Amino acid sequence: MVRAAPERRTWRLLAALSAALVLLLGAGTAWKVLAEQEQDEPFRYAGGITAVELDLENSSVQVIGEAGSAVSITQHERWTVDRPRVTRAVTGSTLHLTARCPRSWVLLAGRCGVQFALVVPPTTRLTAKGGASAVYAEGLTGEISARAGSGSVTLKRDSGPIAVRVDSGSVTGQELGSARVKAQADSGSVTLGFVQPPQELTLVTDSGSATATLPRGSGYQVVSSVGSGSSDVDPGLQDASSRRTITATTGSGSLSLGYGSG
Repeated sequence: MVRAAPERRTWRLLAALSAALVLLLGAGTAWKVLAEQEQDEPFRYAGGITAVELDLENSSVQVIGEAGSAVSITQHERWTVDRPRVTRAVTGSTLHLTARCPRSWVLLAGRCGVQFALVVPPTTRLTAKGGASAVYAEGLTGEISARAGSGSVTLKRDSGPIAVRVDSGSVTGQELGSARVKAQADSGSVTLGFVQPPQELTLVTDSGSATATLPRGSGYQVVSSVGSGSSDVDPGLQDASSRRTITATTGSGSLSLGYGSG
């Protein structure tokens, strides 16, 4: 009889631990279901949109230019605990899209973000900004202006005026046909490839790198300034009589200008 009390306490302790474990596992399953939420929403604007302005936080956007007058959007949200705050508004002929994440996702080390996929008329003017966001634009003839901090800006087969800037992020351009391009990176990188000779190309980096590949045989008035960084400029690009210009400036970064292999 003397040993009964300690034995009962032991069994009660084991029962309490087992119950706590069950509750913990159940809570973990519930938390996982709650934490990993996703939702897709489609939207369509029949016509009249000539410009798109994006203000993104921890999100991404893909903008594809296709023939037609309509603008279609696929919006894929992902979040833990609190859903991203997305707004869509049309002012005149401009579509405004914003995406914000509640502070709770940072405090709880969760996930939050929106992936936008847009199909727009090729002549659409695109303006995008975001910190750690990613911007992809393809097949646009309208003006492109993009600003990203540690995010990325990727351009493909665009031919309108381009002005992009990143901090520690990256700028990548492929098969560009734009007449005027300005790309700037602080500690990030700029890599551009052209299928048509630009009339005015401006590259600016601090400690980042800048590389531009130009159509073979095209000539430019090239003005480059390099601080303590490195420079590799194909002498064949220099043509003092050309009306086309390349202005490239880098501090401690690297600069490379040359012809493509094609």
